[in-house]
Parts: sequence; structure tokens; C-alpha cells
Amino acid sequence: MKKMAYVLVALGVITLTGGCAHSYQVPVQGYQYTAMEERTIRVRGHGTSVPRSDLTQSQQKLMAIRASRLDAYRNLAEELYGLQLESGSSLRDMAGERDRVRSYIDKKIRGARVIDVVLIEDDIYETTLEYTVGQDFYRCVAAPHLCQPARPVAPPQPVVTQQYCGASPCPPTRVVPLQPARQRVPDWQHCTEPYCSQAPYYYYQ
Repeated sequence: MKKMAYVLVALGVITLTGGCAHSYQVPVQGYQYTAMEERTIRVRGHGTSVPRSDLTQSQQKLMAIRASRLDAYRNLAEELYGLQLESGSSLRDMAGERDRVRSYIDKKIRGARVIDVVLIEDDIYETTLEYTVGQDFYRCVAAPHLCQPARPVAPPQPVVTQQYCGASPCPPTRVVPLQPARQRVPDWQHCTEPYCSQAPYYYYQ
């Protein structure tokens, strides 16, 4: 009799535990994607030219302006992508002998606007660039594999088929398979529409 009572108590405990397990639900927290805000970046670059006897004053001025513009593009690339650094140090007799730091960046930029070019000092020019970072840029940086340019599809080659026509074979027949639909890829290199500045970052130059 006692054994039967223990069995009934055990079954009751199991039933109550199962009911509690089914009634309890773990709250599920949903993942919410936060889109980055569009922002405008302004950078400045400075440049000058080395005096040369074989260049006129106008040519040296143009070279200084060109140098300031390239420096502005370099600063813009650093602002967008950051710098990659390489450093090395050497020790001798527990004393530092040489320390070398090298920084470089290799990126393409397209869509920047030249706001102003001014002469701030003697032979030193300052170029101001403005660039708007949109949602396409953030998406391509976060997932570069989704923004790879489409590869051109090779045209299908004609296929020669051989058919049997009675006692002698039929002449070969050229059968050309249907061409797959081409993917339409925007021509960013010659784009003149307002949305051209939102091209993926690997098109910028």
C-alpha cells in the first residue's frame, strides 16, 4: 500500500513539473537593424611646388593646386577607410636602435566635390573637398561580397549535333542554345545622374 502511495506521489510531481514547463515561455528578443545615418564629410588638403627653373610661375601654381587636391583626396580616404600601419623596431644591447613606422592606404574614391581652392600662404594652396556618405556605402563596407561587380557572361558556343537519316547520316546541324539574360549593371564610369555619387565604394576613383 505504501509502495502504491509513493508511485502516485511521484506521478503527481512529474505531472506538475511538466505543466509548469509547458506554461513557462522564454521571452524572445528580436534583432533590430539600425541603419547608419547619411552624413557629409569635409576635408582639406594642402600643397605647394618646388621652385624649378624649367617651369613658369603659372605651371608651378597649377602643380601646387594639384598637390593640394591630391592631399585632400588622401585625407578623405583616411577618413572613410582608415590607415593601414606597418611598424618595426630593432634593439641592440637592450637599447632601441631603430624604429620605423609606415602608413599607406589603397582605395578608390569617386563622387567627391571640390568646394574651394584658396591661396593661404606664399605658394601654399588649400583645397576643400565635400563628400556625402550614403546607405549604399555602408552596406558595401559591411558586406563587400554583395557589392562585387558582375562578371561578363561568355557568349554560348554553337553545338554541332549529328542525326541519323536512314542509311546515311544527315548533314551536321548547328544548334545555338538560348543566351541567358544579361544582368544590367550601372555604368558608374560614365554616370551623370544625381544618384551616381552613391556608387559602391570600389567604383570610386
